[in-house]
Amino acid sequence: MLNKIYLLVLPILFLGFPILAVAGPETTVSLAPLKPMSASARTVINSYSLPPFQLLVTGDSELFLPNSAFNCQTPVMTNEPPSEPKIDGPDSPVVTFRDATGLIHLFVSGDFNFAFTGPTFESLTQDCNSVYLPHWNSDPLQFQYAEWLRAPYSIDGTHVYGIVHDEYHCATANPSLNSDCVYEALTQVNSTDGGYLFTDEAMPQRLVATIPYEVIPPSTTGVGDNSNIIQNPNDGYYYMEVIDHSNGVGPCMMRSSNLSVWYAWDGGSFSVLMNDPTAYNNSPSTYSCAPIFTYPFIGIGNIRFIPEYNLFLAVGDLTGSYYYVVSNDLVHWSAPVFLFSLNTFTSPGTWRAGQSLPVTYGDLIDVDSTTLNFDVINSGDSLYLYLVRTHTFINSEGVAALDNSNRDIIRYALTLSGSASPQPAAAPTFSLAGGTYNEPQTLALTCANSSSAIYYTANGSAPAPSPWLSILYAGPISVGRSQTIKAICVAANYGISPVSAAHFHIAYEKGALPSLGTVWSSWYPSEILDEFRTSLSSDTQSKDLRPPPAVSASASFAYPLIPVTPAVERQ
Repeated sequence: MLNKIYLLVLPILFLGFPILAVAGPETTVSLAPLKPMSASARTVINSYSLPPFQLLVTGDSELFLPNSAFNCQTPVMTNEPPSEPKIDGPDSPVVTFRDATGLIHLFVSGDFNFAFTGPTFESLTQDCNSVYLPHWNSDPLQFQYAEWLRAPYSIDGTHVYGIVHDEYHCATANPSLNSDCVYEALTQVNSTDGGYLFTDEAMPQRLVATIPYEVIPPSTTGVGDNSNIIQNPNDGYYYMEVIDHSNGVGPCMMRSSNLSVWYAWDGGSFSVLMNDPTAYNNSPSTYSCAPIFTYPFIGIGNIRFIPEYNLFLAVGDLTGSYYYVVSNDLVHWSAPVFLFSLNTFTSPGTWRAGQSLPVTYGDLIDVDSTTLNFDVINSGDSLYLYLVRTHTFINSEGVAALDNSNRDIIRYALTLSGSASPQPAAAPTFSLAGGTYNEPQTLALTCANSSSAIYYTANGSAPAPSPWLSILYAGPISVGRSQTIKAICVAANYGISPVSAAHFHIAYEKGALPSLGTVWSSWYPSEILDEFRTSLSSDTQSKDLRPPPAVSASASFAYPLIPVTPAVERQ
């Protein structure tokens, strides 16, 4: 009994409260006329298409807010758990809005949700009056334990709506328990004084999304880690990306017509309500969402709109590196395109001594945006990617370890490159020349530019700067059969390199099987891979395991949409 938390639900739980969210269609939103869509806006976006521009890094990182800028005295609360770590430091993505006076409010919330305010990004100072204090409520059904304001949204400069990421930590919420759980939920708050103080409502109005449980599992579950809120000018609805941690879904999308009731995408429509914590006896399809990415994105903390292309742009973490994607409807996204190399950024969970300091919580902001919420990119030349960087300390064993109390904010300047092509990176160099070999070979690829990533194909198709469309080079390639290798280099501050290519004919190849070491095997069921191995023993022809991509070509793209057929003969 002591190692489980039971959610005891009485039939009268919701009596006395108006039920805000009931199944049914959303409210229609009136829209102002839009300017005619560009050609790229009419292009179908899917996971086999590429953005119509390049997002480029234009310089080295710069320190934006040092750790010393986070200097507020953390308030002492009578109900706070003594064992819960509390810090005044960055622990969420950078989010911003303007109030009615034009003052910028910037949040990179720690445990107490202090804001930085100022007329410009260069003049921000920390305000030590918390805009929303955590409640440390030990009742899991109240969804008010450790709370981070992750998505403030300024409606008119005075009324500011917000989404709060809540985490219920079993071990500290009830010290008698020894349960390693983090139960996440999203709740909503409002401010009527320009964002200086946020208040919430009682249950059930407060809850936006979670996953219902009778017994909370000893792991990270629920719904949280949301993006910013953005209004789609093409339909008038408000959208935000959220992470469903419970059902193997990952990133999914929610939509609201009124910033009160949110519906989740179910793969065909926005029809799923996720705000009933008592629905654990129902089918998961009634309270869970559908993924919006067909590749393993960890999540996107930011979504911006680009009027020039009538497209949405997002930056996210994919297998330890940062990539960008575009969408024209916020549920169908392009292939991820490389932004930063794996050597530049190391995932905090896999950091080892001697590696670069890890960064997380990437957030893209146009500092010259003229909108209240900085959600529209007005200029491709005033973009910055803001990141939380964690420093290290020497622990008792004399080894460098991460110090979560010593974090700062860095940023990289970026630019959108459309018709003007930047100087391309140098083409990859092959360690072997193409030709005929009597036995399997090992091929190494290198790039001359620093902080480069290499993408290649092994079936003769054109490589693209995306691990979904091509293979991210991670080490020497085993060439065990006749095949054509094509590769490109992608580097910060450079355009995509010319393609290097070589055809290798292996004279003795009967029964030779290519290594599957670099295939993202998690994408393919084991029986598919077994079938693939069997077919290769007698058939040297390429065999595509994915459905044919539906891609529309567009001459207006800086580099064309690539109708790639990702062959399984990866090596």
